[in-house]
Amino acid sequence: MEVIKFGPVRDDFVGFDEILPQPASNHPPKWLKEMPNHMTNGDPNTELLRQLDSSTVKRCPSFRDIYKYGIVIPAPCDIYINITHNEWEWRTPSNIIELEYHSDFQFKDYYPDKRIKGVFKIKYPLMAITPPGWSIMQIPLLWHHNPDWYFAWGILDSDQYHDLNPQLIITSEERELLIRQGEPLFYYYPIKREEWKIEMLEHEDVLAKLKETRWKLNTRFAGRYYKNIRRKK
Repeated sequence: MEVIKFGPVRDDFVGFDEILPQPASNHPPKWLKEMPNHMTNGDPNTELLRQLDSSTVKRCPSFRDIYKYGIVIPAPCDIYINITHNEWEWRTPSNIIELEYHSDFQFKDYYPDKRIKGVFKIKYPLMAITPPGWSIMQIPLLWHHNPDWYFAWGILDSDQYHDLNPQLIITSEERELLIRQGEPLFYYYPIKREEWKIEMLEHEDVLAKLKETRWKLNTRFAGRYYKNIRRKK
């Protein structure tokens, strides 16, 4: 098992569970937590069939596994941001982190999304160290529906460069924002750097694999992917 290591860049940093990097599964979107696993129709005579063949997206493997493999990076402290007459101001309760405004010509002036009000770089108080050949992909929170802000996508070769400086993109219509301590900011996904090439196969070359996959998926009402394809070894 590979290990991704995080360490403080300040000697006064005190980490506790709420602000430390943690599995993305600790912070699913609220609406997803409240969503039922299966469709409900109120008819008790069809309850068993409903459970067998009426799954919502909450049971979709490609949807759920987003939160299985990612690492959430939380806000280490409260972060206040204010804009007045095109002048930006930011504050935190202490100087544990710093924000640096990216000039508009660096990104905002050229990106066609007119919702963007400004971009900040956050000097995060941790560094990340991955094994040789491994990087971390920075991904904005997925399906959290935040109209006020999000973090940029990016890749950091964290086996060579370790500082964490994520980019906060402001889209809010409000003049004031408060990101609270412990609130999830974005995900890191460890990825192995490898060279790839693309090869196209003929239909006849994939018939056996196609037949096997379809059989495994079409012979159960529910749990077909986890039980028939991604079985525990």
